[in-house]
Amino acid sequence: TTGKLAGLVRDKDTGEPLVGANVVLVGTTYGAASDVDGYYVILNVPAGTYTVEINYIGYKTVRIENVRIVPDITKQLNVDMEATTLQGQVIEVVAEKPFFEKTATNTISVIDAEEIEKIPIKGISQMIGLSAGVVMTEGSGGETGNAALFVRGGRANETKIVVDGIPYENALFGGNAGTVPDNAVEQVSAQLGGFSAKYGNAQSGLINIVTKTGSLQKFEGSFEAMSSELTDPYGYNSFNFTLGGPIRFISKRLSFFTSVERIKTDDNAPSAVAVEIPTVGLKSDVRPNSGSELTRFTTKFALDYEKIKAALTLTGSYRETRTYIHSYAKNNSEHNPINHQYITGGSFKLTHFIKDNFYYDLTLYARMNENESGDGVWFDNLLAYGDSIANAKIGITLPAHGFRIRRDAVGVFFDKGRVSNGYTRYIINTIGGDINFTYQFNKHLLEFGGTYKKDIIRFYSLGPVGLASAYYEGGHTMEEVFASVNPEFYGYDILLNENNNDYFKEIDGNLWEIPGPKKPTIIGAYINDKIEFQNFVLNAGLRLDYFDPATKRLIDPNNPFARGASANKLDPEDFEDAKKEIYVSPRLGFAFPVTDKTVFHAQYGLFRQAPLYTDLFYNWREIQTLERDQNFFMRDGQLHMETTTHYEFGFNQQIGNYAAIEINAFYKNTRGLVNTVRQLANIGGATKIYLTPRNTDFGTVKGLTFGLDVRKVGPVSSRIDYTFSYAEGTGSSQSSSLIAAFRNPEGEIPLAIAPLSFDQRHTLIGQVALSAGKGEGPVLMGKKLLENSNATFIISYNSGRPYTPLKYVNLLTGASNWGEVNYYVNSAYMPSNFRIDLKLQKSFDITKEVEGQVYVW
Repeated sequence: TTGKLAGLVRDKDTGEPLVGANVVLVGTTYGAASDVDGYYVILNVPAGTYTVEINYIGYKTVRIENVRIVPDITKQLNVDMEATTLQGQVIEVVAEKPFFEKTATNTISVIDAEEIEKIPIKGISQMIGLSAGVVMTEGSGGETGNAALFVRGGRANETKIVVDGIPYENALFGGNAGTVPDNAVEQVSAQLGGFSAKYGNAQSGLINIVTKTGSLQKFEGSFEAMSSELTDPYGYNSFNFTLGGPIRFISKRLSFFTSVERIKTDDNAPSAVAVEIPTVGLKSDVRPNSGSELTRFTTKFALDYEKIKAALTLTGSYRETRTYIHSYAKNNSEHNPINHQYITGGSFKLTHFIKDNFYYDLTLYARMNENESGDGVWFDNLLAYGDSIANAKIGITLPAHGFRIRRDAVGVFFDKGRVSNGYTRYIINTIGGDINFTYQFNKHLLEFGGTYKKDIIRFYSLGPVGLASAYYEGGHTMEEVFASVNPEFYGYDILLNENNNDYFKEIDGNLWEIPGPKKPTIIGAYINDKIEFQNFVLNAGLRLDYFDPATKRLIDPNNPFARGASANKLDPEDFEDAKKEIYVSPRLGFAFPVTDKTVFHAQYGLFRQAPLYTDLFYNWREIQTLERDQNFFMRDGQLHMETTTHYEFGFNQQIGNYAAIEINAFYKNTRGLVNTVRQLANIGGATKIYLTPRNTDFGTVKGLTFGLDVRKVGPVSSRIDYTFSYAEGTGSSQSSSLIAAFRNPEGEIPLAIAPLSFDQRHTLIGQVALSAGKGEGPVLMGKKLLENSNATFIISYNSGRPYTPLKYVNLLTGASNWGEVNYYVNSAYMPSNFRIDLKLQKSFDITKEVEGQVYVW
């Protein structure tokens, strides 16, 4: 979350270094003095924009505004000072936003708070989706903006989001476990493709979000309200409130910042095509019962002394989402599944400067992600799903207990009362921390440290419809009733009570494992040296990753029951502890700032990542099914960390004072990614088959990106990014082969290299901004009506992504709903996409201290 400011202070006329010049960041405790060579270094500067002031006796004070600091990047700021005989003279300069980071050894995309305010997109992930080399799934952002991002051909779960140094990830199912409100963000920096040894457990990209910190000098706040009620029927309404400032009654060095956001929609992923069912005269732009709501907050308390700095951050969110099912749309949308998600967290960060050139920072954090989903009517009333008495009370007639309503006469839509037969609950409690030491000596910035993360996971899932049948049958204990539908669970007992221990219990004549929560641990250690000369930067590091799955696995999947008392039944002796793993990953980067306007860079890295825990963890009953069945999906604990090797070469060239080009070429090799395989198992002399996750997938990604950035000339500024890439491999996700197996009549899984599902060959994104600052713009009716206004356009084009053609199915003839594969996997491409986003914004002064804004997009 921090960067470095460094440079030379010299006499403007002679070029001689000025020894002892004071360089300070105005309004902070950060500062340094130049050495005998006129060189100064300020370490651990939080990401953001600052005013830098340079003072030296006998010289005019220089004040430079708009100096941007980016995490893990050195901002070079050289200053030439003018001699004077008068005191108090100040030269004020406004720094231009740099076209590129001259000391970066990899590709970095940076979005500041000012850009976030103007861009016609909501959601940090969707903003990163505008970067070259990123493929974003259309509509995946929803009301939170947490879009699925595929960075340089990597899978969506391979990109890590870090907020103030804390990983925001769902280790069980992938994706990010919530983010913070846009208005709480100071800066977002995305390292796309490769990153230093400091970061682990990610393969494709790193998104570093730094939240705002309250001022020590004054109170600042904002209120934003937005609605689409006047422009479309989707019912998007949101408000956001921020407030920050000093807490002087406790300490003059203590501040706070808080942000609260509320978003509500009637349709959480609007479609360009209306829902139309002619038989009942239904045509609606809004999908029925598919709304959502989100409430989230973040609060930060920061203490800022010269040698000691500390921050306490609290975050939380509640999200409710309805999942649209088209076959329910005609008669049954009230049963669309509903999902509740609660996320709370807190972190504490301490930074201690032992010397001006040596400090450490310690971060501790804890997060809880609680998720519950079920039928839109019965939700957690599990016995009612298939209870004919309970359903009769709401006007639904079931033929018997344990049955569901069938499809209507046409066979496309379900009749009223059809329940969504799935209930899932999980809780992920995460505790972790990291410690980092930073030492600046000569031209070396040496960093070393370690990270620790433990997840405590509880999971429960079942199909509740059959519960009523066993319940009303009589003669069963409640445990036997739940056992009749074979729930999958760990960290709970069979009745959904939290359980902390592993034990076995006989239920209804069968041996059941009642497992405690899963507690996987990931530990990392690293050392990294960044050597910065005037025309050469070397960034070299080594990372060690330790992964403890903390679970059991089958000793021999080929003979899964061979170790126990019976070759036909599962016994505890058939399992062993999953192996702990240690990996070493080198990272190496170069930058060659040939001139102030020309930079080459190259990067190589080996990146490791733990598999999704949903593919690793299982329930005893899941494997026990092999005693009596086959050709089903089960997990057996045989997974390892995944690996990506990444190469990159880049070139940046500034053209004059107003434009720059950026060219990057990249190549990735992936191996050991998770997908589904067919496992042959010897069960008592008979061969059975089951489908299970394994580290079998591999692939290659290669591409070229080109960017043209044009600084503001008159009222216009613009940027164009183009990406050409190939992404090929043996599978696009951990379940892509599973789908192929079920669709293939022989059940075979194809093992062949094909385009990945996110192989988007051509991506073109253009951004154009028309802006007028204070006192700018044309004169209309004697006034500059367009001053303090902005119009931002985003024009995006991408070629279609691949898909696997299926045989056409005529539902009216009674054919199966499951389409058979008609051609090779991902052998056809969907049409291209073209989109324009626009935001019009006008600012005006309400009072001297209060500014108002009106915008439309």
